[in-house]
Amino acid sequence: MLRRIGVLVAGTVTAGLLSVFPALADEPAAAGAPVPLGSVTATGDDQLFALAADHSAVYRYNGQGTDWTKVGGPAETLHAGGAGLFATARDTGKVFKYDGTPEAWSQVGEPGADFAVTDDRLYALNPDRTAVYEWSGQGTQWAKVGGPAKDLDAGGAGLFATALDDKIFKYDGTPEAWSQVGEPGADFAVTDDRLYGIAADHTAVFEWTGQGAQWAKVGGPAQDLYAGGAGLFATDRTTGQLNKYDGQPDSWTKTGEPGAGFTVSDTHLYGLSPNRTTVLQWTGTGNDCPPSARPRPPRPRHPRHRRLLPRPRRLSRRRARRSHPRARNPSPPRPGRSTADRGRPGPDRPR
Repeated sequence: MLRRIGVLVAGTVTAGLLSVFPALADEPAAAGAPVPLGSVTATGDDQLFALAADHSAVYRYNGQGTDWTKVGGPAETLHAGGAGLFATARDTGKVFKYDGTPEAWSQVGEPGADFAVTDDRLYALNPDRTAVYEWSGQGTQWAKVGGPAKDLDAGGAGLFATALDDKIFKYDGTPEAWSQVGEPGADFAVTDDRLYGIAADHTAVFEWTGQGAQWAKVGGPAQDLYAGGAGLFATDRTTGQLNKYDGQPDSWTKTGEPGAGFTVSDTHLYGLSPNRTTVLQWTGTGNDCPPSARPRPPRPRHPRHRRLLPRPRRLSRRRARRSHPRARNPSPPRPGRSTADRGRPGPDRPR
């Protein structure tokens, strides 16, 4: 069953089964007017964050009632995982880490084409996608760990990257050491201990065995994958409904209807409604979503906040469900640009 935990409405709202979003920062909208969200994301320890559709503010759910807090200013994208929450600036593309206190962020790197978060690390592709870097965890210090790549995927099971030829590789933990684990795929997702992929033609879902480039088919046609500690979820390519993998090949359970996006923490699945004004949390059983009304409270006064993150110049093309900033001058997240170095990582169908 899905339960509504948020309706993004201008003003302070006191409706909804669990929570309702506050208004966007700076300029309040008309009283009661729904304000759309761009995305929701969750860290490994189940902190839920939301990015306004106009990228003007970042919010954190406080865990109960209708209590949400604005924690940051303009941001282009959010990236979350066990290592925390990171955001890219709108104008510069620089990456910042949320320090745990509203409006407190620390710059940790320069622009990148993609970012991915594992249980304890942040990784990045430099803007021209010629190298993969690992953040040291201190200041803006980064170390080059791989060569050219298209995309990064990460989670508890580690860091994976698609090579320029679309094959997928796993980072072995030592700079420039990567192992090929699969062939090209349409999408990949990482749980606490597994890597999953959709065949390039979207006809099947595969699970990497953890050995070499061996894969096992676990599901049929799918559009997108979402994964985390709470498990693996896939959207139906035809209907858009969301299904959860039960752990046995071809055994899936419907968990919800189509949504604008989903995010998985260590313990929960969250979804964003198609109109982007409602956030739901899966209860762990069934698939019904209670009807939602839009409360129309009076508009409160909103203090103006210092802008934390700046505005974009241009965006690089990415998968349909994500986009990432591109820098004017190709420079990785702090260290200098890499040149060659195809010690790069990298399922038509995973094997």
